Amino acid sequence: MFRLDPAQAMLSHVARKSAGSAGELSAEAKAIVAAPIETTYSAAVIVGVAQLIEALLLATLGFAIFASYVEPGQQIVYLPTIAIATLFANILFNAARTHRITAYRTAVQQTWRVLAAWTLVIKYIFPVGFALAEGVSIGTYVMWDFWWVIHIWLGWALLHWRPYTFHLALAVSIIEIAIIVTKFALFLSAPQWTIWRTNWFINKLFVLACFVLLLGYLVANAKRLRVSAASSV
Repeated sequence: MFRLDPAQAMLSHVARKSAGSAGELSAEAKAIVAAPIETTYSAAVIVGVAQLIEALLLATLGFAIFASYVEPGQQIVYLPTIAIATLFANILFNAARTHRITAYRTAVQQTWRVLAAWTLVIKYIFPVGFALAEGVSIGTYVMWDFWWVIHIWLGWALLHWRPYTFHLALAVSIIEIAIIVTKFALFLSAPQWTIWRTNWFINKLFVLACFVLLLGYLVANAKRLRVSAASSV
């Protein structure tokens, strides 16, 4: 009875190919081999540099506010507060898993994780740390609201697309932009540049930029996003 040994057949095939050819590469293959290799960086290096830049930007913001509004002699209160706020921001950004290569590739969707963490730091952790440093009630400087919950929900919806996601994101963007622009108009008509108003203004600028970016993305990709919403039913 005839039996075929697969291993021996493969060896014979390779031997025939080797005997029939000197192993020369084609011109295209040689060009590929000769092409210079692009310099690459590991994920750890990219993430580390991104976190360092982020921490420097946050600390610079804190020091700018400190230099603009704080009288000399109060470094013992403000400088630790800046350091604590920067540290907690980094912890929250990592807890939200924003510092991943995959997250960097989906910038629009991941922005809302960053926005929620940023809002928690600016509106809650920074004021609480400041109050603790001054020895007053922890809620003294907190401006309570729960917009950050909506930001987290929106971020989750953008990452896990549902039939309602497009219209939800569109509605929230328009409402947020309208609210922030109205608040800016009222504030700038008679501005009071205290440290807390400056803190609030910077936070709102960041939020406004995020929602303008999202609105532009939704409008520019409306047709494709509606198809995605329909296919997710």
